[in-house]
Amino acid sequence: MQSPAGSGGFYNAMWTNDQAEYFAPFAAYSGYELAYLAAVNCFEMFGERMDRRDIPWSDRRALQTSINGEGDSGWAGAGDRGDGAMYAYGALKFVLSTGDRELAERIYPHISWAIDFSLSRKNAHGVIRSDSDELEGRFPSGEANLTTNCLVLGALSYGAVLADELNDSTRAHYYRSEYTALRENIKNYFSAVVEDYDTYRYYDGNDRLRSWICMPLIVGIHDKAEWTLRALFSDKMLKYNSIKTISTDDTIWDRAALFSFKGGYKSGYSELTTGYFLAYSVERVLGNHAPYPYEAYPENRRSLLSTESTLYNRVFTEGILGIDETGLGRYSFTPSLSRSVNFITVNNITLRGEKYTVRAELNGSTVSLQITQNGMTVWNESKPQGVAFNVTLA
Repeated sequence: MQSPAGSGGFYNAMWTNDQAEYFAPFAAYSGYELAYLAAVNCFEMFGERMDRRDIPWSDRRALQTSINGEGDSGWAGAGDRGDGAMYAYGALKFVLSTGDRELAERIYPHISWAIDFSLSRKNAHGVIRSDSDELEGRFPSGEANLTTNCLVLGALSYGAVLADELNDSTRAHYYRSEYTALRENIKNYFSAVVEDYDTYRYYDGNDRLRSWICMPLIVGIHDKAEWTLRALFSDKMLKYNSIKTISTDDTIWDRAALFSFKGGYKSGYSELTTGYFLAYSVERVLGNHAPYPYEAYPENRRSLLSTESTLYNRVFTEGILGIDETGLGRYSFTPSLSRSVNFITVNNITLRGEKYTVRAELNGSTVSLQITQNGMTVWNESKPQGVAFNVTLA
């Protein structure tokens, strides 16, 4: 089991956000066997705790938030935080990135339960209700919040891909239909002008900028990307080179900044994002508070979190390199480079269970992508920046 702590303290538990949503999607790319096994254990242990009683979905228990000790107990003190959405999104990215069909077939029933539970929580506007979010009630999240809905949207997208891979055409069609409807409902329900920025409200009635407005950028909703990033990187939200939870309070959770940086790259705004990401990196990785992102400030004395460090790594893999899972062991790369960071090389990244070196370089408006293994080139192609490379490795 992987613990989210990393500062001499130890959290004797794992969570649906820290381990399933944040950590696991990076585990397969790391090539670190213990990380891989910890991710598998996470999904299997949470899967064993899903309420599969033959009763209406409205009466079923939400997936619990954490598993304590070695599985001896659990915690769900903040109600349904959208834990099913966190589980489904993280499990799908992890399973697809491994390319392991046997593992996919084993985890698929758990993923299906998590998506079905989430969809059963729709309100009259067609968006997903949850009692809170990963901040567990520290800040208001309303009846339906943007984070939970974006995670469900991402899970539906990847869920359709995995269903196709496992020849489950009925679920693939169902997920795509639900994806189309939820995407439109998210845009209709959450789009708003907030503090003069044409972006998103975090919940119905929210009139202040919130850090998690970055979430649509993570799941491919880029209509308001520039205004959203300008809001996140504005004087209203920036603090200590990180991003505040809400514009009216100085509380910082580094995870939101890391999601924002990744969203900036994924939506193609590398020139706007790079300076802020480099400033954050100097502050955290090279500065007076190193080497991990911290959980929150001023809460908990800036406790360092190893799990949030994987979010930092994912800025490079999913953000700058633009890796996405398009099938079991199949990937697309959409590098997002800038004038100040015009190339990136990642050594020993694990794809389909084997180690490769990936290099992307920007020349004018063209990006070249080269993938090598043991000194031999296995992929070499150039495209305009912003166009995906669909990579199939033998």
